[in-house]
Amino acid sequence: ISISPTVGGLYSSSTPAVEGVYITSPAGTFATGTSTNAGTERFVGKGTFVAGNFSLQRDLESVGQNSNVSAELFTYNPALLFNMPDSMREVPITWQEVAP
Repeated sequence: ISISPTVGGLYSSSTPAVEGVYITSPAGTFATGTSTNAGTERFVGKGTFVAGNFSLQRDLESVGQNSNVSAELFTYNPALLFNMPDSMREVPITWQEVAP
């Protein structure tokens, strides 16, 4: 999952740019995208984010805030899990014993 560099907000914003449940494959990567555009430099996501790897690429150097503010902010939203369709809540698991 790759976020476009045009998706984001001001470095001081805590308003989510994206909300939802984002899941990659076990080998997948969630990439926040590089952005130095004024007004979209910070990535804020709200929800559930599951990935094999995270690539946090945002940089607040263009606004001089790297030492003071996180360039990425993730906020967990448990309400999404309670409101998702039943078919997404059930995780089918098959156990099988294998001869040594």
